[in-house]
Amino acid sequence: MLVFFLFSSLLETCSKSSIDIENGFISESQYTYALKEKAKYQCKLGYVTADGETSGSITCQKNGWSAQPTCVSNLLCLY
Repeated sequence: MLVFFLFSSLLETCSKSSIDIENGFISESQYTYALKEKAKYQCKLGYVTADGETSGSITCQKNGWSAQPTCVSNLLCLY
């Protein structure tokens, strides 16, 4: 029973290393996140999220992170 609990607990976490943000990074020092916990990310200088922000967040879900964040050049937002 204890083994099942430990195994199921491990499945309900997300790892910082399991996400690669092109032109951005997870801005927190935490390495693992519990189910439904949010992780903040930040875009590198000169890049913004699809919403035009410099940062955003993703949520740990049962099957992994909620979405793959993207950071695009803010020059694209000028047009």
